[in-house]
Amino acid sequence: MRKTYKRALAAFLSLLIVFSVFSVYAEKYAWDCPDCERKGNTGNYCGGCGHPAPWIESAAAASEDMDNADNDAAASPETDFEYKIEDGKAVITKYTGPGGDVVIPKAIDGYNVTSIGDKAFYECSGLTGMTIPDSVTSIGDYSFYKCDHMTSVNIPGSATSIGRYAFYGCGSLTSVTVPASVTSIGADAFRLCGKNLVIHVSKGSYALDYCKSHGLKYQLSSSEAAEMTEPAETASPQQYFKRDIKDGKATITKYTGPGGDVVIPNKLYGYNVVSIGAQAFSGCSSVTSVTIPDGVTSIGENAFYKCSRLASVTLPKSVESIGTAVFKDCSKKLVINVPKGSYALNFCKLHKLKYKIQ
Repeated sequence: MRKTYKRALAAFLSLLIVFSVFSVYAEKYAWDCPDCERKGNTGNYCGGCGHPAPWIESAAAASEDMDNADNDAAASPETDFEYKIEDGKAVITKYTGPGGDVVIPKAIDGYNVTSIGDKAFYECSGLTGMTIPDSVTSIGDYSFYKCDHMTSVNIPGSATSIGRYAFYGCGSLTSVTVPASVTSIGADAFRLCGKNLVIHVSKGSYALDYCKSHGLKYQLSSSEAAEMTEPAETASPQQYFKRDIKDGKATITKYTGPGGDVVIPNKLYGYNVVSIGAQAFSGCSSVTSVTIPDGVTSIGENAFYKCSRLASVTLPKSVESIGTAVFKDCSKKLVINVPKGSYALNFCKLHKLKYKIQ
């Protein structure tokens, strides 16, 4: 950094000298124009073609040097990053700096930085801010895993992919901008980022679809129609559900997760979830609540049989069929949340189940 400041100071002094010395004598100093070859010019610009005088060109060059020095100062030191070379490009493999607001340089040792590698900033708890240059095209798996003091990230328009668990556990993260150029986002990329996270996306983008299918809070860019969604809960990871695919639709056949509050995603690996299969949650005594997404039309027999701690189930208006003994031997505290005028409401009344209209 000390070398950068010296370059900036030297450029500034050069600029000061140029203006203080040459400009004073601009009217007396005769110069020949290199463009139109007009001789004897005495002003700051050629009287024939308007070409700037030599001292004006020197001042412009000095100003550009200052700008470049300032840009260098803005980026974090190259020595804060370990990297490898792939196809002549730099991939950041590890951050070794002190933390704070980090600005990744566009190039390291002359190599353009095009990728943030797997686990590059893994558990960097000292990291508070992150600026990614527009040379980066991919963000690797676990790249910012549990950077729990980082508050915002602006992903550049050059990026096309975000890896698995990329921002997992970034509990202080409140704002992430994902451009329309991103066409791939890995599993649980934004899981456990806290309820205040808003992902800024573009209309019609892959990122928008990803947010909707994973129950993430999102907002369209200011240049587009104002739209914001704030789901009550974040969808459970896709890998917690076994599924059967038929006619391009998914049926959940078994839940394998840790239990607790389960939010079934409306898509599994790109397929719309339309059915909860027979015995899908049967015997899952660790499950305490289940939220079923809109779009599910049927719930199979014994789907929640012997879920002994199940206290709350939320059913959508789209449900048109519920099998027998679905809630048999569940907790006596079980309350089923149903929409007004729905099939689910009539089912609860018919089977004398405790319900609450949403």
